[in-house]
Amino acid sequence: FFIGIKMINDSEFTVTEIEEIIDALNLVNDKEQLDKQVAEQFTIFDSDSNGYLDRKELKNFLTVMMKELKLHMPLDDVVVDFVFGTIDKDKNHKIELDELQEYVSKFIGEILPLYEKALEEKKAE
Repeated sequence: FFIGIKMINDSEFTVTEIEEIIDALNLVNDKEQLDKQVAEQFTIFDSDSNGYLDRKELKNFLTVMMKELKLHMPLDDVVVDFVFGTIDKDKNHKIELDELQEYVSKFIGEILPLYEKALEEKKAE
């Protein structure tokens, strides 16, 4: 998704914090569990309850997700538009639940190895 951006700064974490994030990501690596959690978050971030996320709602979702995972990713309009276009598979200008679930699943699959690498580096200090 964001190749070349150092999204995880291991100096901001303790070993325990990284291990806790890895454990949490592994828990939701189960598709059924992940889909359930994403559905709950979708409902929260769909602030107008219209059944889809618009760009503003997606930006809010991404902002909270990045903050919770302590990820460094610029979330300006260009990035949000890029992510929106990536998620919006049917190009109807709406992020539907199944699209968000698929994106989050792929994102976890890509971010988990980065946390595992950060943990190795942190333990080597």
